[in-house]
Amino acid sequence: MASTALTDLTVAVLIALPEEYEVFQEVFPYKKDVSVDRWMCLEHKTPRSGLRLVSVLAEQMGSQSASTSADLAIQNFAPDLVVVLGIAGGVSSDLAVGDVCISNEVIDVLHNAKVSEKGKVSFHPDFYNVDAEVVASFAFLRTHPMLRGSYNEWQSAGAKDVGLLSSEGGIPSKPTLHIGPIACGPVSASAAFNRRLKELHRKVTAIETESGGVFQKVSIAKIPAVAIRGISDLADSDKTKLELRTKGAARRLAMLNASRLLHLQVQDSRLLTVMERHAAGRGDQEGELFSARQPSLTVVGELQQEISERLRELSPEFRARPDGFYLPVPRAVRVGYADELGGQSGNEPINILDCLLASEHTLLRLPRTFPNQALGWSLAHSLLRQQIDGKVVLPFVVKGTAIRPPKFGLVASIPEKLRGPSSEPEFIRVFIIEEPQFNSASRMKFLAAELESIAAKVIILTKAEDSAAAIDEFTRENNVADFGLAPVSFAETALFLERAFDMTPREAEVVAIRLDDTFRKFRLDAHPTYFAGLQEETLAALINANKRAELIQLAVDGLLSLIVAADRSKPNLSRTTRERFLRRLVLDMINDDHKVDDEKLSKLTADFLREYAFDVPQTEFLSPFFQNGLLYQSSGRIYFTHPYLESYLLAEALREHPKIARTYFDPATSSFNFYAFDLYCELGPDSAVIRQVQEYANSALERANRIYAGPHVYAEKGRKLTALSSVRQLSSLSAGLVSTAEKLERKETDDNVRAEKQRMLDAKRHVRSEVRSRDPAAAASLPDGVKTEFEILDGLSRALLLSSIGVGSGSEALDACTKKQLAKIVVQAGCKFSDIWTRNRLRIDFAKIREDMLSDKEIWHYIKEVGAEANEFDTIKANLEIFLHSAELNAILEPMGRVLGTISSSAGVKVLAPILDSLSLDNPMEHLMRAAWMLDVDAARGNDLLKSALADYKGSHLLRIVLASHLLWRVFWHHYKTVRANYFVVSAKRALAPLGLVPAAKRLKELERGVESRTIEGEAEEK
Repeated sequence: MASTALTDLTVAVLIALPEEYEVFQEVFPYKKDVSVDRWMCLEHKTPRSGLRLVSVLAEQMGSQSASTSADLAIQNFAPDLVVVLGIAGGVSSDLAVGDVCISNEVIDVLHNAKVSEKGKVSFHPDFYNVDAEVVASFAFLRTHPMLRGSYNEWQSAGAKDVGLLSSEGGIPSKPTLHIGPIACGPVSASAAFNRRLKELHRKVTAIETESGGVFQKVSIAKIPAVAIRGISDLADSDKTKLELRTKGAARRLAMLNASRLLHLQVQDSRLLTVMERHAAGRGDQEGELFSARQPSLTVVGELQQEISERLRELSPEFRARPDGFYLPVPRAVRVGYADELGGQSGNEPINILDCLLASEHTLLRLPRTFPNQALGWSLAHSLLRQQIDGKVVLPFVVKGTAIRPPKFGLVASIPEKLRGPSSEPEFIRVFIIEEPQFNSASRMKFLAAELESIAAKVIILTKAEDSAAAIDEFTRENNVADFGLAPVSFAETALFLERAFDMTPREAEVVAIRLDDTFRKFRLDAHPTYFAGLQEETLAALINANKRAELIQLAVDGLLSLIVAADRSKPNLSRTTRERFLRRLVLDMINDDHKVDDEKLSKLTADFLREYAFDVPQTEFLSPFFQNGLLYQSSGRIYFTHPYLESYLLAEALREHPKIARTYFDPATSSFNFYAFDLYCELGPDSAVIRQVQEYANSALERANRIYAGPHVYAEKGRKLTALSSVRQLSSLSAGLVSTAEKLERKETDDNVRAEKQRMLDAKRHVRSEVRSRDPAAAASLPDGVKTEFEILDGLSRALLLSSIGVGSGSEALDACTKKQLAKIVVQAGCKFSDIWTRNRLRIDFAKIREDMLSDKEIWHYIKEVGAEANEFDTIKANLEIFLHSAELNAILEPMGRVLGTISSSAGVKVLAPILDSLSLDNPMEHLMRAAWMLDVDAARGNDLLKSALADYKGSHLLRIVLASHLLWRVFWHHYKTVRANYFVVSAKRALAPLGLVPAAKRLKELERGVESRTIEGEAEEK
């Protein structure tokens, strides 16, 4: 490779261990000593004249020592590139001893990672991106025609040394270069630790102990850096045995291959270009009038700059964060797809980036409510440091309107200076097309021809719901993989919160599930990064104080800020003015049954502009609302794109118009708007609206009590609710709950709890969508008695939900007397609703179902149907019996569980503690329900109330099962690893104590003392 004279370019190489340092000097011979104080620093001979290479040997292994080395190198040598060079343990199954990994991202899990003796791991990682041009320069080694020979020479040199280890199985004949995330973490041979790393980022290649500390320093100094790591072991239990057998030769091989790769790479003009650019910037900072070098950007650099600029322009959350900021990307679900190989339904969400590997051309359908205007650019940002088939990915974002025949195709959409370089064989182009014109046959025919002729991957993003038929035809005729958008996963939201807000894992999971609940409840398809501009304390306070209206308001303000930013009219109008107009529009919509068309919108706009004497043309005033996706037109009518925006604006507008609010929030209305009512109550409801709710609820209760008089079904003496009602039969079920309680009680973090939560959420959403897709039985076919029962259940259900929302969301807006009245309705309606619903379930003849399904005839029929073996008869019968018992139990327990869950999630607000304390209640069931509610409001008080309520309860043991299940469920989802969790666990155990599984009195006193002790410790930790 030809040598080019360079001046003042410096590479600083940081090495952790003396044995690595010795091997490094074999490849880069000593030139002179430049040591600083007690730190050994050497300058080395390099293959390019004018390029200075200095090395720093750390005092010891570890992130802290590496961080100090980086500081020393930055202060004394002003490097233009920092290289963390050394050995590492391979985590990916694709790696072998002797291979070399290059970082495209560094994941620092070291400073806050905890590994228990049992292998339980919890992470609180920092993420650092490597400059895309630096990553690309290494990727070219494998694919660029002019560099392939050098790469082969590097492999051949490594192959000679492999001979020293020929007796070792599993070591390949020559090394391979890999590019991917490198983790900086504690040295561990634990399989559980490696699993947690893969959960954190499934493409993690290797783990070492230094890069995190280095990248923290270089990111502040804005110096390009990369980690180069030779694989000396596979980070498993055989690591020590390998080192002993090879007497350190595997470590030497790994370091030699890494050092030789750096020797090859410092000759690459692409890497030197990155260094030159940094040197030029350093010159500007040092006050040079004319910089000596102004190197041009490569195609990768040009794209990196353009993508960052566009994200800062379109995405407030990206603009508020540093360059290496992580942007979570939503997932995708295959539409109408069955896996040809496995025969499995393709309904599991997958990463959008994986869609590229599955198909050349992918269409992603976005819901109209998806608010992120920068998704295409976020995808490009994620793709830029990736490789497909070893090639560097070049993502280009193209507006669909720019693709039109005959000349303006995909290649024409690329800036002219990038067209030539991007077509080289070392690159793979990915076109991200935003909103093609599906309603234009000529344009879609032209796009189809482009897809067939161009050598590139393509992702099409569209919200064109009105063109569903045209989209279906296009995907079918052009072999385009069809995907729908799935929400950003709970796990990824939690991980984002850890990174963006410096939360601990358990804090992030609690906030993530509450955000997930809020997004789902208010149909808020918000990207979690929307809240990146907030302070951590602000977000946590809003969530913990149940201030959902304020959380929604932040999203509304953000959307309206985009409108103001896009406003080209003179004069510009403020966000509050535009919100005032939208409140007027939403009132017109509800008054006219959503029949606002162009003509009515035009009149409304003209009246508004005239009333305030705004000298702005109607079209200029309205245009930003449609351009930014807040409003859209369909079938001649105007609609709000975002349901949460409409609900919030409606709640605000109805506060200003109490008379309209009383009519709109009529509890008996079948299409009652619970979303708007929730926000309305938090903002401050009109007293007449709340009185309507109370009157409706009291009427529903009066009717229910008249028809269903008597004690609660759980409290009836001697009532056997299911075939599993005896203490002996319930013991095995209770044992599982006790085991769960003890697991939640232990301090160490379960290494897969987040993944388990994500699987449960995905399954829950899948079941919910399946249930919604089925039509209920026609009401006309039901007997009159059953119809009446369902009418009563519907009234009680509505009374419970409206009262819970009223007292929960209105907890700071309503007076004490009103809150007390609503709280009592909640308890009474919850008890009566669960009583009648449980009685309804008891009419299912499970005995007959068991008799039918477990007959020999049916068992043999089932065996034949599933193709089982005849000798499995007894096992199959036993399994079916267990399933039927479980189905029966779940059917009976579900009503009370649903009621307790609804109250806790809607009204578990801390300020309600004195209200619940003051309630005058009538029976043990009401006391139990109030106590379970109080646990979410004030865990210590709830624990005391439940202790007293359980002492007075003499009814069915099944209630103890459902109560314990509810409390442990709340711990798992909402109080995991918090001080409050201890009270829930103790209360769950107390509920189960009479079943003989928990020492009743003595053990519970010990647990209570433990709660007090852990509470003091927890409060000290939180402070």
